[in-house]
Amino acid sequence: MSTERKSLQAWIEGLVTALDDDPWGTAERLRDVVAGYTARISLDDDSVIVSMQSRALVWGPTGAPVDGEGSTTVAVVIAILDGRLEITDAVARGLVQARGSPEAVLRMFHAVELILDASARVPALRRLADEFRRGAEDRAPDMTPVPWQQSRADELALLARLGVGGVG
Repeated sequence: MSTERKSLQAWIEGLVTALDDDPWGTAERLRDVVAGYTARISLDDDSVIVSMQSRALVWGPTGAPVDGEGSTTVAVVIAILDGRLEITDAVARGLVQARGSPEAVLRMFHAVELILDASARVPALRRLADEFRRGAEDRAPDMTPVPWQQSRADELALLARLGVGGVG
């Protein structure tokens, strides 16, 4: 077995290829969701620029313009894979960052949701997750989630004034 670490590009290619094994068509839905958008995706110190053109992954040059950007760490990904951290909690705590137009950010999160949903039923995705964990053992500290903190009174008042969050 090789000791060389896979690049982020190789992991993304693996995810998209594995999704082709999903009989419920997740790969096609993913391609529909991200078609026409270019994203910078970063995992720790590895970044790629990727888009889907003609239903295939296309890798852009480092400084290319993007519609959106998403980043996180190996530790966060492993905590999400292991079920110790929900993606919504990771976003709320700033452990997963996303920037771009609202449409681009929604499409990035939709793509993540599609992949996570398929991971329960696609054996190739489960094998990739296991390989990812093994490859990150030496660089991914335990990511034990911090219990959710109750909102402060001023935050609750603002939410109530705005009529959001079921407050008021």
